Amino acid sequence: MLEQDARFLKARRLCFPDHFLGDFYGDKQLTVEWLLCALPKVPPGLSELMTHPGLADAELLARSSYAAQREREVVLLYDPRVVAAVKDLGVERVTFGVLAQSR
Repeated sequence: MLEQDARFLKARRLCFPDHFLGDFYGDKQLTVEWLLCALPKVPPGLSELMTHPGLADAELLARSSYAAQREREVVLLYDPRVVAAVKDLGVERVTFGVLAQSR
């Protein structure tokens, strides 16, 4: 995050993570391998891994071009290799709501 962006958000008392990973999408990055490579590189602090996991029901399929990928994200995020890496790295999975509590 740019320093000016952080100042802008702080001035408005908005919560935001220390780090943001926004590359977990698309055919090349939406893989277990990408996650296993990215996780150890995350710096200490509160980080957001942008995801949109979910089940592609009829309504979502009709409204979103990113529907099937949501189901793929669910599978990848709960892949046993990813779960083990998260545990081994000491990463704590939390919801976005934890930001309000941490600031």
